[in-house]
Amino acid sequence: DMQHQSPVPATVFVGAEVFDNQQDTSRLRDHLRALSGRENAEVGAIQKVVDKEGRTVGYKVDIR
Repeated sequence: DMQHQSPVPATVFVGAEVFDNQQDTSRLRDHLRALSGRENAEVGAIQKVVDKEGRTVGYKVDIR
């Protein structure tokens, strides 16, 4: 009898070209679900990553 295990939380890096609107979490969630193969993945914290000139290069996104 196999028990359902809850997915392990993870942090992934998403490039700015993939996710340019930090408010559009439903689009990001769909992208991460496709990428991770976890159809029930949920978006947690989103942290902007900038280069030394202050330009946004992407986001670190917690998924669970």
